[in-house]
Amino acid sequence: MLAVIATLVIAAGLKAWEQRRQIVALRLLQSEKLEAMVIARTSDLAREVDARIQAEAVLRATQEALIHTEKMAALGRMSAAIVHEISQPLAAMEATLAAAEIGLTATDTATTTRLGTARGLIRRMQRTTRHLKSFGRKETGELSLIDMRAPVVSALEMVAPRARAIGVIPEIHQSETPLPILAGSVRIEQVVVNLLLNALDAVADTPDAHVSVTLAVTDGQARLCVRDNGPGIDQSDLPRVAEPFFSTKLTGEGLGLGLAICKAILADFNGTLDIGSHEGQGAQLTVCLPLAKSPKGPTP
Repeated sequence: MLAVIATLVIAAGLKAWEQRRQIVALRLLQSEKLEAMVIARTSDLAREVDARIQAEAVLRATQEALIHTEKMAALGRMSAAIVHEISQPLAAMEATLAAAEIGLTATDTATTTRLGTARGLIRRMQRTTRHLKSFGRKETGELSLIDMRAPVVSALEMVAPRARAIGVIPEIHQSETPLPILAGSVRIEQVVVNLLLNALDAVADTPDAHVSVTLAVTDGQARLCVRDNGPGIDQSDLPRVAEPFFSTKLTGEGLGLGLAICKAILADFNGTLDIGSHEGQGAQLTVCLPLAKSPKGPTP
């Protein structure tokens, strides 16, 4: 009987120990699961916080962009009104000064010089108003099939006096075969002239100044690259150089509309303008326009 009782007591003790062990193991498993759930939830919360921070940053950037857009729209309306008001008085002043210059005697050189200076300033103001008109006006001219080489050559001829004045002869490398595009010849010429004048202005005070123009076909597009070895563009200014009224010229001669007008014109022809530069290493401006195909061939 004692042996039986002892056996029962030992069996009961073992059974109690086993149950306690299972309970401890179950609690440990539950604790591990709870800890894993806490870690997962903490990670989810961290991702939600990061997403919220990014969303708030995007919202702030969007709000700032909208404010800037509204400012630019208001500035554009104001500029159009100013241009309209001053264009005719400027033309009248220039005509009056021209008449006064004609009426001077040949010996009155001092007055002739002063009148010539005044007329030059008026013409500069008229060029500014023309730039503003060109930027503010949405042209809807018909597209025609042209050879892109023709407006590039014309643009080089137009900037030749400026190039000679600073002692630079732009180098041109272009395809020997036609590059047909659907565009407006005059407006493409305006784009190339703007890019060339920017390059010439950049190298005006640069020793061993160099400007090159490359026109070729890349990936089914006509690709025009204008390079210079000027001082380049500061990286902080690079994203803004094509914005209207933004200029890096310290002399105040630039209105800051040249590249903005170029981008607007190219957008009408499904083209793009890419601006690349490193400070102290010059700049490269690249125009890409889709090639067109026609059995009649491009207009020369």
